[in-house]
Amino acid sequence: MSKRNRRQLAGGNEAKAGDAVAKPVLSAPRVNERYARPLFVLTIVTGSFLLFLTQPMIARMALPRVGGAPSVWNSAMLVYQLLLLAGYAYAHALSHLRPRLQSGIHPPCFCPSVWSRGFRPRTRSRPSGCPGS
Repeated sequence: MSKRNRRQLAGGNEAKAGDAVAKPVLSAPRVNERYARPLFVLTIVTGSFLLFLTQPMIARMALPRVGGAPSVWNSAMLVYQLLLLAGYAYAHALSHLRPRLQSGIHPPCFCPSVWSRGFRPRTRSRPSGCPGS
């Protein structure tokens, strides 16, 4: 290891005659952690609240179409929780990849959901005896 490399490791970056011009090392601005952590917690809690607020509303909207038995309600809750778990597993698996690869995986996964956005069950598919049939 040369003397110049030792000086740089030790923190001395003064230039000597014959050395290339030493450039000061710039550090990235540090985010104030005093505000970052509460903001992060608030974001997670708000997202969870909204997510679990929609779960019973969607199940309640689907119940008349598929029957109102307690087993249907339990099945709806189970499906919702399994989809939530699958979403968490997807996010966890993607977090281990490079950002460029992540951006290549997202569009093929989410384009079908955009294309099927207008899907609505037909009125004829409701069981007999349900309101509106």
